[in-house]
Amino acid sequence: MDQQQEFLFLKSTYENLPTGVMQFQRDGDRLTLLHINDFGCKILGYETSSDYSFDFHSFIDKLPGNAYDEFIDALSRLKNIGDHFPFTRPIYVGEKKSWLSGTASLLSSSALTQTYICVFSDDTANVEKQLYSDYAKEKEIQILNEMCTLIVSQSYETLGLINTGNGKYQIYAVQDRDWFSQKKLEGDFDELTFHAAKELAYDEEAKELLMNATLSGITGYLNQRPDTSYSFTYRIRTHESYRWKRAEYSYLKDDKTNIIFCTQDIHSEKMEEEHLARLAEKERQIHQEKMAFFANMSHEIRTPMNAILNLSELLLRKNLPLDVEQDISTIYEIGNGLLGIINSLLSFSKLDTGNIQLTTGKYSPATMCSDICSIISARLSKKSLHFFTDLDPSIPRQLIGDEMRIREILTNLLANAVKFTVSGNIELKLRAKNLSKTKTELSFFISDTGSGIKEEDQKHLFRQFSRVDPKKNQTIMGTGLGLSISKKLTELMGGSISVESEYGKGSTFIVTIPQEICLAAPMIPPSDKMEQAEVYVYLPESDKELTKYVIRELRKLSIHPSLISSVSSISLDRSNKNSYLIMQQADFPSCQEMIDSLFLQDHVLLLMKNSDTTESKYYNYQQLYPYNLMMQTANILNGHPVKTASKKTNVYEDTTFPSAHILIVDDNDVNSSVAKRLMEPYEMDIDVASNGFDTLTMASAKDYDLIFLDHMMPGMDGIETVQKLRKMDGIRKDLPVVALTANVFSDAKTYFTEQGFSDFLAKPINVKELHNTLLQYLQDKAVLKIVEKKLDEAFISEEVKACFTSLKHFDVDASLEYFDHSADFYLEMLKTFRQGLFERRNELDKIYENQDIKLFTIHVHAIKSASKSVGALEFSDLAKTMEDFGHQNNWKSITQKYQELLDYTDLILEELDCCIKAVPAADETKESLSGYPEDIIKSLCIAVNEMDYQEVSDAIAKLDRYTYPGELQNLLDRLKTAYDNFEYGDLNRCSILMYNCL
Repeated sequence: MDQQQEFLFLKSTYENLPTGVMQFQRDGDRLTLLHINDFGCKILGYETSSDYSFDFHSFIDKLPGNAYDEFIDALSRLKNIGDHFPFTRPIYVGEKKSWLSGTASLLSSSALTQTYICVFSDDTANVEKQLYSDYAKEKEIQILNEMCTLIVSQSYETLGLINTGNGKYQIYAVQDRDWFSQKKLEGDFDELTFHAAKELAYDEEAKELLMNATLSGITGYLNQRPDTSYSFTYRIRTHESYRWKRAEYSYLKDDKTNIIFCTQDIHSEKMEEEHLARLAEKERQIHQEKMAFFANMSHEIRTPMNAILNLSELLLRKNLPLDVEQDISTIYEIGNGLLGIINSLLSFSKLDTGNIQLTTGKYSPATMCSDICSIISARLSKKSLHFFTDLDPSIPRQLIGDEMRIREILTNLLANAVKFTVSGNIELKLRAKNLSKTKTELSFFISDTGSGIKEEDQKHLFRQFSRVDPKKNQTIMGTGLGLSISKKLTELMGGSISVESEYGKGSTFIVTIPQEICLAAPMIPPSDKMEQAEVYVYLPESDKELTKYVIRELRKLSIHPSLISSVSSISLDRSNKNSYLIMQQADFPSCQEMIDSLFLQDHVLLLMKNSDTTESKYYNYQQLYPYNLMMQTANILNGHPVKTASKKTNVYEDTTFPSAHILIVDDNDVNSSVAKRLMEPYEMDIDVASNGFDTLTMASAKDYDLIFLDHMMPGMDGIETVQKLRKMDGIRKDLPVVALTANVFSDAKTYFTEQGFSDFLAKPINVKELHNTLLQYLQDKAVLKIVEKKLDEAFISEEVKACFTSLKHFDVDASLEYFDHSADFYLEMLKTFRQGLFERRNELDKIYENQDIKLFTIHVHAIKSASKSVGALEFSDLAKTMEDFGHQNNWKSITQKYQELLDYTDLILEELDCCIKAVPAADETKESLSGYPEDIIKSLCIAVNEMDYQEVSDAIAKLDRYTYPGELQNLLDRLKTAYDNFEYGDLNRCSILMYNCL
């Protein structure tokens, strides 16, 4: 096919295609358009023409710029047939700009000419769309750049990008060009940081930070922590001093090829931070100084307060006139109140600084509530208040929690209830809601019928030092910290505290605390004995609140009590072991005989007043307190009798430790003297030291069995002393050392044992805790006291002992032991017994004549019980025989034994009369001494000088046997007062003045 034929073939082929097709020929640099189809003419804006041979320049002119030269250059690169190049170019059709996209290919080639074909289309819409997108991106980048600049101007100094591939950086925005004006805003990043470290770093720390901020260092950090940024603060040099800067580096989102970095001036913030830090440090130092001062001051206050309380307790042991005893009791009560205030202040300060930690352990909620109520009930002696409890018997028997802190909360709330309630009731209610098998939620409700709290005051109630109605309550002692402490402690245990109150009617405080269950068994399990018991309740009709309370508590035990209006309405066989009577002790004497004929003695439950702490002469009967009625009743009915206050007991009456060697260490002479006096009844060998250095010396020279060591002492304190003591050669490793401390906290035992102590005792020393401590560490040296060495026997004079010799038919020794070796108490009981027996002796004849066997049985039962209590045991047995005859309705046997009973009664009355008449008068005079007991006074002076209080006591006892003339008697009286009050200075002065009288 020749060229003409080829051309015609192509023309016919491309003419009707939907794209533009043109064919042109190149001869050197000259292009000739051979053909263009109609669609191509339309795209280019030509009229359709069969004339297909025209100059190519008319087409090229439609293209902007140097399009012709560019087109020739592109065609020249097509060497082989089929080679092609794509293109997209703008073209002007008239005034309108269009875009062509197409491909040019080499069709044929000869030595002089080349023929090309070009296929193209109008791509204006797509190109303009792409151009718009590119424009939008450019605009977006421009806006972002402007925003970067704005951000930098407001916050950052520098904002840039690092390419992790080539290590190059580019700064997009910069606020301060002072330093960057000397550097490029783009370049090698590591070089940039090196120069920054060299030229800007203020100190070595800043230099090291900048030198480590290389690209490898930053990427290494970010690769290990991809979700974080790498940042640091440093100081740069300025003309004046320095400024704080912050640098931060992080990957772009989902792009590890670029790291965005920025620097920020944080000098103002740092200066403010340093200023606040200085203020905080100053405040911390002030607070530490305040706490140290407060701790020292509280210790200084506690020391004399402890002495006051211990000395008061020692004085209350003596047989004092009633008015003196009441005064000392008031001192003790006020001292305890002041000590409570000090403890509240200490607790608050520890809570305020977060220094209180919880100490969890196993405890019984029933025992805890009983102990708390026992303490609170002692505060009710001057108020006519009912104190009730409402415990759910199904509460788990044993829980795990911080019992000490719960006690503190409840004691605070109950003490407030007592303070602000003049009349009516106070109640402690306890409920438990089991959250799981191992957890429960305790809810305590402390209610009172007191003054109530105004609604506007309730929101301030738990604030520190907050007191409502200060004018109205100005006479009530307190700091306003109790509720604040209770709230903090409750929240510390994960609980809550709230109040519901109506002004003028009373308040209820609700404390909720989660606890772990240790033993899920109910506090009081059901029992057949309780369900089968016949319980009679005889209470005054006027006290409906008490009656209602007793009935409620009994029904909680599945007991269905019978409420009676008089004892005479009961018809029972005394041998019925399921029958019980509950009544007030105050009503008991008037119907004792009748009750004794109906009930067994240990089945009579005498309801005491909550505030009644006095001895009861009805010690053969069970005694209940309303606040613990449910627990005590359950114990009695289940065969576990309540321990009654049968007689005044003394913690020393069981044991002595005569072979024990004790060392008491305290820098305060009063404290050590009080501690020694408290331990004297134990008959131990007691030494005293006043500092840690003497302690080490004395402990190395003598083998002590137990050391009581004061915690806070000047020079070498207790902790340092015990630690050095433990390291000394020749000191046995298991030597018990007990810390004496006034600073008691929740984990005190743990703290002191960690420091080397064996245990601790709180000041003021509690005699029961002291007794338990001695038993624990001196058990192998314990010796049971015999009667002749009872503590109170020293107060029984020979004259008083002589009067008991007439009691031939009495076991006097056993009776004195029973009455705690108090001769006065025993004599008082003998007088009471004598009067009662005399009256019954006269009534027995009348009863016998009337043959009233029931009344006769009641009377001989009373004689049996009373005679046994005062030691007339044979007489008691005879009365019991007569009582048995009465229960058997055996009048014949009563008649046979009746005269023997009368004769024995007369004999007992005769012995009692002789005894009572022989009691010496209380105002017996002492022998007068005209001279001076020189040896005794000299011994006294030596003992005072050596602070040997035992020798001082012996000397005073010898001097006090006589009366002396003039000044010497006055000095002796002063000396005794100084000794009793532990006033060493006055004791020393008096002894010297007495010596000068010689």
